Amino acid sequence: MAKDLTTSIPEDQAIHLVPATPQGAVARLSFVMSAYLRVVSLVFLGLTVLVWASAVGYEGFQNVPYALPPFTGQSAPQQVFIIVMAVLYPVTAVGLWSTLSWGRVVWISAILLQVVMGMLYLNPPMRADGLVFFHLTAVALYFTLALVRRVIANRG
Repeated sequence: MAKDLTTSIPEDQAIHLVPATPQGAVARLSFVMSAYLRVVSLVFLGLTVLVWASAVGYEGFQNVPYALPPFTGQSAPQQVFIIVMAVLYPVTAVGLWSTLSWGRVVWISAILLQVVMGMLYLNPPMRADGLVFFHLTAVALYFTLALVRRVIANRG
């Protein structure tokens, strides 16, 4: 006769699979990283507003740094760049806000596109050195936080 395994193991001796939650310094660093990603997400939301304002022809942001000139006055490659960024920036903002891994992938893709377009076309709006510097600094800070979190997690 086969024994019923569910009744043969007392409840206090059963093994329960509970997902591990970070504790201590790792938990604090995880919180800091989530907050950091959300701040960067807000920056991308602001960039989204600037790009969409240009795409629809709003000229009220022309004195704002990194605002794009009116869409109709752009060359074809610049218009394609504006359209791609008008889609990529809000997707990046949502992905970073949700702190899911695909958000970081889209973030890196947006940065790479900005850098490559800046190298191919040496004139604005493609080349925005300050914006590229911000992106690279933000990514470097993120990777530094991730490295510190991993070192602390492996140490403890």
